[in-house]
Amino acid sequence: MNFPMNPTSFAMDISRKYCCSDQIFPCYSHHTCEVERHGVVRMSSGEVVVAVKLIRDGVCHQRGFGPFIYPLRQCVHDLDVNFRVRMTSNQWQHVASQHEKFVLFQAKLKGDLLDTTVHGSGVICSPDRRSDLNGDDVHITCELFAGGFSGWAHALRRLCDMGFRIEHRLQ
Repeated sequence: MNFPMNPTSFAMDISRKYCCSDQIFPCYSHHTCEVERHGVVRMSSGEVVVAVKLIRDGVCHQRGFGPFIYPLRQCVHDLDVNFRVRMTSNQWQHVASQHEKFVLFQAKLKGDLLDTTVHGSGVICSPDRRSDLNGDDVHITCELFAGGFSGWAHALRRLCDMGFRIEHRLQ
């Protein structure tokens, strides 16, 4: 398999794509971030535009991957923490209308608008709303042919950090 860069840098770039950013940069086209809804700007039959504020520190934010810390992304074009989000009616109905906090996944930045209606983008629940964590719930997992330093092992560690009780029985 040919990597466009060394495997560690490649893994860090992939992991950074899926964790929430604490800043929005116009120099990057797609952003994953946790936001808090402050009001509805416009609603139609096919889409909804809401006003949001970027949450800069939360459960979804990750400063690195394994022992490696992400380099800081800085540019002179840093934007404010207040944005508008364009989403589909389904995204609004099933996620954003249910709670004030939610995660925008790979939203495309267009001015001060984060668009989640483009291909590959979405709106998902904030981790504190995804599941009622009950002390009796234990999730049992296993992995085959992945080795001890697989992506699944990192995902399990992150889920444990978020409060899920996971018992990894077979590796």
